[in-house]
Amino acid sequence: MSGFDNEVVYATNIDLRGISPIEGQFKENGELLIGNKTGGVGSTPTGVSNTLTEGNGITIDNGPGTIMISSTATGAWTFIVAVTASTSASVEFTDLSPNFCMFMIVLKNIAPDTDEVSLIMRTSSNNGVSYDSGASQYEWGNLVGLFQPQFQLSGEEGDTEIHITGTHLDGLIGNGANQNLSGFIYIYDPLSTEFTRLTSTGTLTSGFNDAGIAYSAGGTRLSAALVNAVQFSMSSGNIASGTFALYGLTS
Repeated sequence: MSGFDNEVVYATNIDLRGISPIEGQFKENGELLIGNKTGGVGSTPTGVSNTLTEGNGITIDNGPGTIMISSTATGAWTFIVAVTASTSASVEFTDLSPNFCMFMIVLKNIAPDTDEVSLIMRTSSNNGVSYDSGASQYEWGNLVGLFQPQFQLSGEEGDTEIHITGTHLDGLIGNGANQNLSGFIYIYDPLSTEFTRLTSTGTLTSGFNDAGIAYSAGGTRLSAALVNAVQFSMSSGNIASGTFALYGLTS
């Protein structure tokens, strides 16, 4: 926004809940009112949609004609970035911010180029310069359920990676038509100096029996060190296609 005039700020070409142009007015108590620009200089905005206060999802820089609004409200998911794979050896997210206490990765139609593989994850404490892959650095467990129903377990107490979709044949992702994976991965407080833990749920089509599969998984990075980057890949071959979207949760 620009064009300060005493307490009144005018902005054009901005849509706010269908209101354009809009007017913002600072009150003496620090509140910012947003509404239609219908009055003259010094008038109170009409059709006010909300009242925003400092520290509640708004940052105000009352400098030379500048107001900056940001999503700083606590308890809210913030979209960070999305990566679309295209015959990719791996997908990586670096610079995980300490401003978030938890991260979510939304998996959408993740497909491998090799049949009967699992999605794996590794972590980094040096922002992606290298990823932890030594023996016994991770533990994980996975439960897959066929829609028949039938359930299968897999897991490792010490491994070189976390198998998000497990290693049982029924849970291995296929590379045929419509054989892909969609789901969520939640990573809990990775910037702390505690073990980094994750959970994941989702659905896929098995390359082993072409059955629809639901899975639930959990894993741990067995090191009391911060994690500021994560890497996803297939247990064999490349990630042919699909989107990984990263979100952060403020505490």
